[in-house]
Amino acid sequence: MKYTLRQLTKTKFKTQETKVDIGFILLSIIIFVSITSPFWHIFFERGIPDGIFGFNSMRSFLYSFGTHFALLGSSLLTFWVVYQVEFASRLVKKAVIYFCGLYFSIAVYYLLFVFIDTTVSPYPDYVYELAFIATALGAAFATSLLFKYSKKIKIQRQQREVEAKRFEQNALQFIEEVNSSFIKNPS
Repeated sequence: MKYTLRQLTKTKFKTQETKVDIGFILLSIIIFVSITSPFWHIFFERGIPDGIFGFNSMRSFLYSFGTHFALLGSSLLTFWVVYQVEFASRLVKKAVIYFCGLYFSIAVYYLLFVFIDTTVSPYPDYVYELAFIATALGAAFATSLLFKYSKKIKIQRQQREVEAKRFEQNALQFIEEVNSSFIKNPS
């Protein structure tokens, strides 16, 4: 069977059709973990002294971790939604991003307290407070920039695909014109 050039170029390879967004998969895993994390402490027996990170038991650690990680996961989901949706007002989008950043920084702040035992330390409490606040705000800012950069990359990818399709159409049209001119004038 003989194929024309147009038929051959319109066939797509399976790898082109199955584009996997690794960032979305990673975000989905984090959100699933954050949704289920407040319930992990249920699987540990009460009163067993198997503490970790300064907690008396694994159960109390998982309870504290789960409640704060749920807030982190929901703020990540909100960040993702904000950068996927187009807002009518730029001011509303900025306000929502600031609120997402605040929720994210609060979650990071409390997660730092979960993982860093400040009871036995050579530094005064205010040093930890300032360091945790700075780290939490920095993490929120970095996360916002990461989502913003991700959206910028997505827009650039879409523009390249549009330009590639336009080039492909122009190239195919040129090839057909050249072929038809050779058929008309077979010198």
